[in-house]
Amino acid sequence: MHITFKRSREKGRCFYCLREINAQTCVLDHVKPQVVGIDNSYTNIVACCHECNSGKQGRGGEGFVRALYRRGLLVTAEFDKRLGKLGTSSQWQTSSPVLNLLSGFSQ
Repeated sequence: MHITFKRSREKGRCFYCLREINAQTCVLDHVKPQVVGIDNSYTNIVACCHECNSGKQGRGGEGFVRALYRRGLLVTAEFDKRLGKLGTSSQWQTSSPVLNLLSGFSQ
């Protein structure tokens, strides 16, 4: 259910590379990596594709988006939009509270 909610928030696209994702190709990712500190807040968890999740590893979201742009995987408009979303997590607010996002979920 949480993956479905996150995928809906990302409009069925990987948060990082904007590739289409579905229930089989979607995973949850910590924008601020868990190696930096545990933050399971709503604004720190995004839906992304398996490739981005494994490629990001311990990097932060901004650094990973910059790497995608440098490799030519994001055009400037997409790059700017991704950075904007990383900087303005209020865009992700929802009217329904999301509690314990990771209960029962294993990446």
